[in-house]
Amino acid sequence: QGARLFREYDPEYADTLLNAAKTAYQAAKLNPDLWAPAENEGIHTFSDLELKDEFFWAACELYVTTGEQDYLTELEANPWFADGMPSEVSSETALFSASFKLSGSPCSFTSTNTAALGFLTLLLHQDVLTAEYAETLKQSVETTADLYLEHEGKNGFGVPYAAIQGVSSGGIGESTLPVYEMNSNGIITNNAILLAYAYQLTGEAKYRDGAVSAMNYIFGCNPMDTSYVTDCGQHPVRFPTHSFWAHALNSQYDWFPYAPAGVMVSGANSMLSDDFMAGLGMKCGRTAPQRCYVDDIEAWSVNSCGLDLNASLAWMMGFLSDGEASVPMGRSGDVNRDGGVNVSDAILLARILAEDTTVNAAEMGLQYADLNDNGLPDPDDLTLLLKRLAGLPD
Repeated sequence: QGARLFREYDPEYADTLLNAAKTAYQAAKLNPDLWAPAENEGIHTFSDLELKDEFFWAACELYVTTGEQDYLTELEANPWFADGMPSEVSSETALFSASFKLSGSPCSFTSTNTAALGFLTLLLHQDVLTAEYAETLKQSVETTADLYLEHEGKNGFGVPYAAIQGVSSGGIGESTLPVYEMNSNGIITNNAILLAYAYQLTGEAKYRDGAVSAMNYIFGCNPMDTSYVTDCGQHPVRFPTHSFWAHALNSQYDWFPYAPAGVMVSGANSMLSDDFMAGLGMKCGRTAPQRCYVDDIEAWSVNSCGLDLNASLAWMMGFLSDGEASVPMGRSGDVNRDGGVNVSDAILLARILAEDTTVNAAEMGLQYADLNDNGLPDPDDLTLLLKRLAGLPD
């Protein structure tokens, strides 16, 4: 991918990247059982003993970049080729607690589940695919995106994620509990990316609005009333777990700084995986999953800030600030254009629909009142607005 992106600006560097990619791919094929270890000196890493998805993603990138048929043959022979966009992957949270067995995570990709990234690359270069396969792949993205919208409709904060089922073998007998995983914020933003792709592929506003809803949760529309991004929102996090942004641990000496603005933390994790969280009195299965969070540098299982998390945040912020995607206020209900949606918007819309001559409708944000997307405000839009204000599903 780097070779493609740099080709226009620095062809020599692009060649260096492509040669490195080809060499690494060939080395991986020659050593299929050589895995990254679970622990390395000085850092914490995660093992990944299933590499078919990585081979598929690599073959997709190399084929799109080079057009060489060998890579096409290999990606078509990979088991992932026929499956289409996944809506569930194996959960990484199981690594942190041997006493829990977790069902699959409701997302398309994580740092160790990467087949979806190959599919997204193919969708961005449909000219290298048969029309039939391109349409099949597009349909699988829409199906997965619709599932994430269904998750949004089933929880009070519009999150494209659902608590997974964890079977606890601790204590007396077994019990099934709803669990938010470690890095839940990263999964939510990854699912938002999938919704954004569905919007770009179909033009259907429901997918864009679903992606916006996910980001609303990240920036403060959540049970903690907390923006999970430093220095953003009314109540942002301040103390992410980090080796350098560690002012909280040495504030007396000022050796280390606070985290800069724009860093997302990992978010709610009902596994209570670290000692700090376990000592706060929260209980898995008793404390609501979205409330299993505290902003403290020692709470590494909820306040970590890895590159994978912040890559998805950066991608989403780019999407939301780019062209058509930057108009989420359409269909939002902000009729009086004051930046919020509340009962005053419903009253104003009702007056406009009743042809109240004291209201200058031309100066109102009527495009924001078209909640049903039929081209003009009507009584159905008022009904939808009232339902949303009451917290009812559309």
